[in-house]
Parts: sequence; C-alpha cells; structure tokens
Amino acid sequence: MAELRNVANTPEDAEMVKRPEMVGMHVHWLISKDNTGASKVLFDTAIFPAHVNHGLHRHPNSEEICYIVKGQGYHLSEGEPVLQQEGDAVYIPAGEWHGFHNPTDEPVLMVSCWGGVAAIADAGYEEKPGSRETLVLPGEPAPRDAAAQA
Repeated sequence: MAELRNVANTPEDAEMVKRPEMVGMHVHWLISKDNTGASKVLFDTAIFPAHVNHGLHRHPNSEEICYIVKGQGYHLSEGEPVLQQEGDAVYIPAGEWHGFHNPTDEPVLMVSCWGGVAAIADAGYEEKPGSRETLVLPGEPAPRDAAAQA
C-alpha cells in the first residue's frame, strides 16, 4: 500500500548528525525499511548548511542518485569538483568516492535515492582518510569543515 511521507511526519536522523562529518546537516529518511517496509530502496532529504564540506566517502553496497532541489554546490569525487545546481542529478555507482561542498552563504537542499538497500546501515559507509581537510576552490572563501565545528 502506498504511504505518504514528508519531513513533517518523519523525524530527523539524530544519530547521523552526531558523526563529525555530518555536524550541522539535517537528514530525514523519508522512505526506508524502518518506516515504510521498503526492501530495496532508500530515499532521503538532506540540508547542507552554508560553507560546509561533507568529505569524500563511499557506500560499498549501494548506488546513489543525488538531486539538488534548492541551491548549488560542488559534487566531489576523486576527480575535479563539478558544480551541481538546482535541477541537476548525479549518479554515483556503489563503492565510488563522493562528497559535497557548499561554498555559498545559503543552505542546499538535496534529495537522494539509494538503490539495492532500504537502510543506511545496509549501504555501508567508509570515510576516505584525509578527506575532511579544508577544500578551497578558486575565488571562494574557505568552507567550515563540519567536523571542525564539533
């Protein structure tokens, strides 16, 4: 049976934001096995505050699609950062290093859909060593690394 979910009826993930690399972020798991009984899909909303760098990490057991609803920032990978703006989606294969950098003065709203899993614990999470070092792109102020704010 279909179930309507939104940020008003889905609590924020209080455990996720305790991670040093997630401080200041707001994450809501709208569709998961815990709240809907989903078995192979996970869907979330995330707000990245101004000037925050969510360093490189990977999910070995899940592919991911990240879509910018509001704002803009840089999709990070092992290559050059790529500007991601409202309406842009990025596909991330399982196990690929990725992250997100918001160099602006405004928060960024992103939604993500995860394939093959229905809980973040099942996706796996590995932070790339050294990835929380400050990222500065040409012509931009230094970001606040989420971990440095803890």
